[in-house]
Parts: sequence; structure tokens; C-alpha cells
Amino acid sequence: MALSHEIQIWAIRTRKDRKKPYGVRWVVGGVPHSRYYLSRAPG
Repeated sequence: MALSHEIQIWAIRTRKDRKKPYGVRWVVGGVPHSRYYLSRAPG
């Protein structure tokens, strides 16, 4: 697996009906990723 510094945030979501309602979607080197969290980042 090659390392890449090509990172692009696609979306930040809020889904109130989920156990982990806060999600982030991003792409690294052309490969999409997503992760959901219990709390939102401050700011």
C-alpha cells in the first residue's frame, strides 16, 4: 500500500436516528473512506 497526501473531505453528516450520529466522508489517493462518531468535534 502506497502512502498518499491527497486527502479531500467529501461531507460531514448528522444522522440523529443512529447510535453514532456524526459522520465524516473523505477520499485518500482516490479511495473513499467514512467513519461515524458519538460526538461532534467542537468548533
